[in-house]
Amino acid sequence: MKKVLLLVWAGALAACAGGDDAAGRSGNENDQATMPTPPTRVLASPDTATPPPVPPSQAVWVRVKEDTLAISNSYLRTGMVKIAVLNEDREVHTIEINSGRARWRTIPVQSGREAVLTVRLDPTEHEVFCVQPGHREKGEYLKFKAVVDPEAQ
Repeated sequence: MKKVLLLVWAGALAACAGGDDAAGRSGNENDQATMPTPPTRVLASPDTATPPPVPPSQAVWVRVKEDTLAISNSYLRTGMVKIAVLNEDREVHTIEINSGRARWRTIPVQSGREAVLTVRLDPTEHEVFCVQPGHREKGEYLKFKAVVDPEAQ
């Protein structure tokens, strides 16, 4: 088996190494390759895949101000949702959203800045809180519910 593979490899190498090809070109290093280059394909893994677009009605905000959290709507539609975290406080905040089965966390958000999370919500209750030490205990905590039809709530 090794001899057969070696012969196949040597034959392929000899075919590419020199002489004239069918078009009459020499095997010079400066010639362009005669074989077409296959297209480059980048496959996205589930971790790096671009999430599907979020409808405008599915964009909400969570505001941090004076040791409290507020959300623009306490009932959200299941599926992809874009959540903007607005820090209107003097301190740095890192907001986590936890459904019990999944959780998402912002980067530390500086005063006057915002961070955006795009998440896929399941039909369940979700907790939102600041993970900075002592902030949840000070009142930076809320809940919202993801439902199939928020209009019915």
